[in-house]
Amino acid sequence: MIIIPYRVEAGSKQFPVLTVLVVLACIIIYIAQSSNTKKLDAALKNFCVKEIKVHKNLFGGKELSDKEANCRNVLQQLYYAQDKERALQTIIGQIKKRTSNQVKVLEAASYLEYKYSEFSVLAPKQDISSQLWLVAGSFDPVRMLTAVFAHGSWLHVLTNVFFFIVFASVVERVIGWKGFIGLFILIAYGSHAIYSVLYNMGPSGSQDVTVGLSGVVVGMMTFTVVILPRAKMICLFWVIIYLTTVSIPAWIWVLSYVSLDLIRYAFSSDQNTVNFIVHLAGAAVGALTALMIPVAVRRKIALRSALPGLKGNYAIIRYKGSDSPDV
Repeated sequence: MIIIPYRVEAGSKQFPVLTVLVVLACIIIYIAQSSNTKKLDAALKNFCVKEIKVHKNLFGGKELSDKEANCRNVLQQLYYAQDKERALQTIIGQIKKRTSNQVKVLEAASYLEYKYSEFSVLAPKQDISSQLWLVAGSFDPVRMLTAVFAHGSWLHVLTNVFFFIVFASVVERVIGWKGFIGLFILIAYGSHAIYSVLYNMGPSGSQDVTVGLSGVVVGMMTFTVVILPRAKMICLFWVIIYLTTVSIPAWIWVLSYVSLDLIRYAFSSDQNTVNFIVHLAGAAVGALTALMIPVAVRRKIALRSALPGLKGNYAIIRYKGSDSPDV
């Protein structure tokens, strides 16, 4: 059984311009990331294959594949490091564990430094992903925003933008473009700040770097169901060969999603591929932001959002009297 939400019945029919622009930015940036990664992988493969043929004992490992993997690992450590010298010293420390001969250690260090300078000519000048991601524990104001637009795979980016369209388009229509921009920035910074704070407090079971729109997506979900508690969600319902659509309260789907994330964060071993802290932090920021809006304003937004649907399903009733409104 598969249930896929694809539309929330709320808001006007206005085209969600900003939502679409965010989606396009994510896709374009990931195309650049992917192209950059392919160039780096090609440079690593070609360089390591050549070096292993010339210097069979430079990199540890019994099999050729092990030597190539070790070569790639060493070069990647140096390539991604902000402080190349410090990264080189770390690698030298690993070499020292393999041999007590100081002459060989110094020769290997000097040779690696020389060879990395050769490799750096072949590799892309800058790695796009590492220029955009947020390092855990840091509060870089630029990266706290750029990390939202970067992703780790095509599945990652397409899943995020799909659910972003479903929920963010509703938010943009019901609170306007100014409110949308403010909420987007608030969730991005809020979720990443919580992620870094928790990381600095101790072992958090999360990655050392983070990328992706998912924190903002979950924040848009919780904001939607708090500000529009009666909103309905249209879902594809698929069982074997039976396919239909069903309408369910949006809050049920969102609550189930967030609860599953909480359970997976508490019990799953999949902590290195999914940043559950950012998901849950985004959910908290989105919900709290909606709750900070005065109740009277929320009711007005909910009513205004429901009117297009009411007019589409019920006959318009005109009350007698010049000042009587349409319903």
